[in-house]
Amino acid sequence: SDDTVVLDTHDVDLAPFILGLKKNKKPKEKLFSCTTTQLSRAFRAGAEKAGLGQETLCTYQLRHGGASRDALLGRRTLQEIQKRGRWASMESVKRYEKAGRMQQALARTPVHDLNRFLKCSQHL
Repeated sequence: SDDTVVLDTHDVDLAPFILGLKKNKKPKEKLFSCTTTQLSRAFRAGAEKAGLGQETLCTYQLRHGGASRDALLGRRTLQEIQKRGRWASMESVKRYEKAGRMQQALARTPVHDLNRFLKCSQHL
């Protein structure tokens, strides 16, 4: 089976990070050795550091956010979003992809917060 996940992005060059992870690994060895619990803790710590501690954030939201962002910015077709998200049906894609909701949330977000988020994203 194809258990790969597309890690491309137009905003952040992930290649140096991924190559650094692979550097001392065996060909079949996993890139990430952390547990989902450790990942969740690190995600919440990062959100807190970015000033988002008051928000209820979890890693599962990345699944919705990635699909919505790709659709909103026209980066991928729904079929490409489906493949990237590894959803079996288009109905699942439609349940996760919420570009309209993302636009509404951005419109409600104060400009100073958007600027702060942009600044944080430049340090990924």
